[in-house]
Amino acid sequence: MDLHIEFLRAAGYLRCRAEPRELRLTPLGLNRLLEHIGALKTVAATAGALVAEVRGALPAENPP
Repeated sequence: MDLHIEFLRAAGYLRCRAEPRELRLTPLGLNRLLEHIGALKTVAATAGALVAEVRGALPAENPP
């Protein structure tokens, strides 16, 4: 089995079946995934705000 899958299974995040090959998130795995998605949304929002701040601080360009 793939090392990453084995790590996630050992941590309790996945349930695996060999035949047919099937991977399912456990309730713990789903909670961790949702937490990770929330953190990524926070990072993206912060980056967007910083870009907007920098753009607002730049001098306006004169259109050609």
